[in-house]
Amino acid sequence: MNVPGSRCLSLLAALCAGCSGEFVPVWSSLSPPDGTRLARPGLSAVGHLMTPNRPLELGRTDLRVARALTLTLVGAPEGASIRLRVDEENAAARAIPAHHGHVRFDLPVTGEDAGLALVLEAASADAEALVVDPIVGPVEVGAPGNRPWDAPPDVHLLMADTFRADNLGLRVGSAPSTKPLTPGLDAFAETAVRFDNARAAATWTLPSHASLFTALTPPEIGIVDGLSRLGPEHVTLAERFRAAGYRTVAITDAGFVAAAFGLDQGFAHYEETGTIEEPSFERTLAAVERALDRDDGRPLLLFVQSYRAHVWTVQPETRERLGDALVFRPDDVFRSQRWKGAVLELLKSAEHGAPMAGADYQAEVASMIPNYRGASADAAAGFGEVLEALEERGGAASAVTVFTSDHGEALGSHGVVSHGNGVWDGQSRVPLVVRAPARAAGSRDDVASLLDVPRTLCALAGVEPHPRWRGVDLFASGIDGSRLHAVHQTLPARVRYVAAIEWPWKLVFRDADGPQELVFAYDLGGDPAETRNLAGQLEGTERERRARAFLENLQSGEASGERAQPSEAVRGQLEAMGYGGR
Repeated sequence: MNVPGSRCLSLLAALCAGCSGEFVPVWSSLSPPDGTRLARPGLSAVGHLMTPNRPLELGRTDLRVARALTLTLVGAPEGASIRLRVDEENAAARAIPAHHGHVRFDLPVTGEDAGLALVLEAASADAEALVVDPIVGPVEVGAPGNRPWDAPPDVHLLMADTFRADNLGLRVGSAPSTKPLTPGLDAFAETAVRFDNARAAATWTLPSHASLFTALTPPEIGIVDGLSRLGPEHVTLAERFRAAGYRTVAITDAGFVAAAFGLDQGFAHYEETGTIEEPSFERTLAAVERALDRDDGRPLLLFVQSYRAHVWTVQPETRERLGDALVFRPDDVFRSQRWKGAVLELLKSAEHGAPMAGADYQAEVASMIPNYRGASADAAAGFGEVLEALEERGGAASAVTVFTSDHGEALGSHGVVSHGNGVWDGQSRVPLVVRAPARAAGSRDDVASLLDVPRTLCALAGVEPHPRWRGVDLFASGIDGSRLHAVHQTLPARVRYVAAIEWPWKLVFRDADGPQELVFAYDLGGDPAETRNLAGQLEGTERERRARAFLENLQSGEASGERAQPSEAVRGQLEAMGYGGR
């Protein structure tokens, strides 16, 4: 059942009411968070600052039935403590050790409905902390399965960085003894709606994520290089969900998804668990478990991102499972300066638009493709564990769960190897799998974009989308299957490209703050591998003029021009992966 956005708060109020009548949760009666953002290594959060000299007045609440106050504390020193006062007259107090984590106070049942005051205060001289998401709810809340049948659904957005669309359902090895590359995700996809013709708005991490969160294109939001920062004037998916009463949590591997780039906007809790060069699903899964443990009765928007497929290294378990189907090279090859230098030399002379070939390509790139596939299998297995954790907590059947990627990987097609250096489908096509209640599983081949994800999730959750967002609700009727989409490269590689897709045509222009000459054109319906360049046939046609006008219009967006200031640790991660100076 879809719940309209206007009903979301009332449903949550009813959830907390139990049998005592209408009850407004504390979080909705508080003044808005004072805007304090606390950043610690690996964590960013927004809430209310509490200091020894500044108690936090949480509001008043009905205590005729048993209730509990839950909250998250961030930044308190080891050994500090806090206490909760429940009304001045009864002076009930309880000391709790403060830490980065979940805190719960069971509230006394007084039988009073006059509205008893709740005040949180420091119990030690050093107890300065950020109080995130204080909320009162019934004591039995603690799992999605306890929520009313018509409560808004939890929403899980799972992002496998650098995960090609053709990884899903791929079988590797020689017939008849082939093996599935991603069996767990394949099984999940069989229970969901699969959009097999989906593309990202950009072909590298930062602009793709920023576009996903804002439903706007990279030039419209000013994300054009490796130090761009998403400005606060742009409204994000997380902001809309938080305003509708959702608990918003993000867990990422940092890199270009670090809070320093503004992508934490709207998330009350933004945790950076890994690094771009050493992603760890063990840390990711532990963070997911902590987020689920902090359940306070509200629906959850959970974003989980991993760079596991970005790093062409393969875990021992995957090497053992696929070792007779794929020939893996040692992990040290991908990390070596020798290999990176050899690939750069290949790129200098490779012809754009044509597949790489020759002995050097076979030795340095083709021989490493199994490692990319193995890393993708690792990513799929890790997200399989995340899906299992969500299933074990209950409520997964009523949740909306999306699996996707921010871009693919070229693997030598069209004269490029990795991503961010072209707009061909090897880099721009992504998996988009949506499992939602009352949506029949199956495959769809109509064109989709990651810009469609915000409006689609809002429709499924009953949240009001922002009116400036691009994209459509993919489950709405009457969608124009030939509507124009854009794919941006943005990074200043040897040549910078931008593409306009009006199905089945894809027109690729040289990009210099807008489309310049038409360089490539493909009929994707008859040539999905983009092998036949038909630019000469389309130059000067109405289709070419329409695509050019569409792309030029995107340049008129309100870019903030804000610059990111990543930490030294994040800068080190990006430089280690070859992003220094971009």
